[in-house]
Amino acid sequence: MLTGLAELDERGVPAPESLGGRVRAAVLAELPLLMGCLTDPDPFVRQAAIRLAYVGTRPADPAVVRTLADLHESDPSALTRADALTALALLDPDPATVRDREATALDDRDREVRLAAALSGLDRAEPPYPAALMAVVATARTSS
Repeated sequence: MLTGLAELDERGVPAPESLGGRVRAAVLAELPLLMGCLTDPDPFVRQAAIRLAYVGTRPADPAVVRTLADLHESDPSALTRADALTALALLDPDPATVRDREATALDDRDREVRLAAALSGLDRAEPPYPAALMAVVATARTSS
């Protein structure tokens, strides 16, 4: 509900200033408490908490980055793992770690995680786009 009220899209990007701006400010004030939801037993709640993490300051709190890394590495939900990887690309202050994590994720067992890694890498790339990233995207599009 908070991600909707804060007018965040599925990648956690805020809508233009409106009521959502005031809600985002209120969410920011409570963000440390809300980040406890990253470890909720319900994958839907974990995914919503990941989207809320996007509204935080950058670089993110190191504890949030560690929790997101743990979610990416070991969460049973492929969608949660993919969302955590996307969040880490935005919030992890170490670009080398982000690139290494994404490179490893390109070979992940789950299509959602591979696609998140490729899309994240493409966000930073310039034409001509790396063939390995384009191959992951093409495979995901044909298998969905």
